[in-house]
Amino acid sequence: MGKITRKELGDELNNELDSYSTKNELQTLDNKVMSHKAEVASKTKYGHVKIGDGIDVSNGIISVSDVTASNVSIADVANNFDSTTVEGALSELFTNVSNGKLLIGGAITDVDDSVVIPAEPTFQQLADAISQMDVNKLAVGTSTGDSSDFVHIRGLSSTPRFVMMMQTNEQPDGDRALAVYMETGSFYKTLSIGSHGSAPEINKFTLHNDGISIKIEKSSNKQISWVAIL
Repeated sequence: MGKITRKELGDELNNELDSYSTKNELQTLDNKVMSHKAEVASKTKYGHVKIGDGIDVSNGIISVSDVTASNVSIADVANNFDSTTVEGALSELFTNVSNGKLLIGGAITDVDDSVVIPAEPTFQQLADAISQMDVNKLAVGTSTGDSSDFVHIRGLSSTPRFVMMMQTNEQPDGDRALAVYMETGSFYKTLSIGSHGSAPEINKFTLHNDGISIKIEKSSNKQISWVAIL
């Protein structure tokens, strides 16, 4: 074995030290890579994420074309919907809102049929319709029968379209007399509910511009309660 010069020995030691340093750096780098792989993304920090079903990644581009309202489910903890998807729930919500608008519109025209409600009203149109309603369309009160058994309802803003009257005959069995008038011109009078039955009578009323007079048997000097729709 030949002699190794001092220079050769120095070079060999330097090469060994360089190799050792490189191994340490590689191990350190490997540790950093493994640590990075273990990092999971969250709302507050960066990290790795897993691509879920319905999401595609091609050439670095994320595509969610497979995710639609018809295949995305809803939790519906309060059980507000029959459907289990976003699209179905939206459809139910639209139908319920539409039906609710129709019910509100019908209630408005039931009280005041002069108010016009669009076929598919918006909430603003319903609000405007409510403000247009004539609050005097419904009237209630009491009147006393005259000597001819006529009960006079006067002082209304117009001729009523519907009237219902009721009185107690002050008899031991507490019989009640009921009279109903409708705009069609029909008049039905129940002499007493229960014991005497009922029978229709015609032309037992007189219309006025501000009310109506209706004859109820045995109503003379009796207090009559009534409800009128104008």
